[in-house]
Amino acid sequence: MRHPVAPEVDVRIGRCVSGLGLRVALGVFGGLLVLVAFTTVGAVPPAVVLGGFGALVVATAARPRAVLPGLLVGLVGLRVLIVGPPPLLALMALVLLVHLVLWCAAVAARTSTRGRVEVAVLGAMLRDVALLQAGAQVLTVGAVLVSGASLAGGDVLRVVAIVGAMLAAGLVRSRPAEAWWQRR
Repeated sequence: MRHPVAPEVDVRIGRCVSGLGLRVALGVFGGLLVLVAFTTVGAVPPAVVLGGFGALVVATAARPRAVLPGLLVGLVGLRVLIVGPPPLLALMALVLLVHLVLWCAAVAARTSTRGRVEVAVLGAMLRDVALLQAGAQVLTVGAVLVSGASLAGGDVLRVVAIVGAMLAAGLVRSRPAEAWWQRR
């Protein structure tokens, strides 16, 4: 009895990012999160505290499946809560970086270090991140205004530019495979 031969399958994929590359990106986002949190408000903490946060960033990048990404975000949030609110642009950067750390940790946790993720897949996911961030940034500005702080004229223009750029990025990334004028 002959066994049927399985047909060969040739899967074409586009450019890819390795699982290790995702973990490096997670480390970069985590490092930027700590940098913004510790340099925009309050006194710079002792070297041992900075070293502890650095070790936490490295551990988060190495083990994104663990609770470490949430711990990193929580401790940075605790730092901001204790020291006081940073300037508006720094707060907006923190909101963006928190989102990127958690998103990147979720993607890296589902990808082995030897695995690969297509750039097109990451781009589609980042489109959703950009659209969510546009709303999150508006809410950030609203929270600053509700807290009693006032915005300088330059801050308003920067916020409008940032939110507009995020919306534009989301719209550009969300273009359909077939244009509306080509549909039948």
